[in-house]
Amino acid sequence: MPSKGPAGGDGLGIRPPELGRVNDPRHWRDRAEEARIMASEMKDFFAIQSMLRSAEGYDRLAEMAETRLHELRRKLIERLEAASSIAEPLNPTVTFYLKVAIDKLSEDATNVARDDHGGRG
Repeated sequence: MPSKGPAGGDGLGIRPPELGRVNDPRHWRDRAEEARIMASEMKDFFAIQSMLRSAEGYDRLAEMAETRLHELRRKLIERLEAASSIAEPLNPTVTFYLKVAIDKLSEDATNVARDDHGGRG
């Protein structure tokens, strides 16, 4: 039986699904919105201030997650581009699919950035 890994995984590099949320900006933005809604329903000044500070903290976590996500995408695109340049003379079909993946990742990155920043005022 494999031992548990340091992050609560199975020791084989597989992590529980909930840890994936750490790198999801939308998860943190949703938490921030929930905190603001809770603050709007409170009557106590100090409780409201505390909840609003929590919302600001969630916003900062969202920004950090967004930075990590963009960096991961950039590195993946770089690796796919390198693989594509190596595969091109050897296998045009593989090159085609690598370029499709690069385009999709680039498009997704643009859409995520637009979604995450478009709704913020």
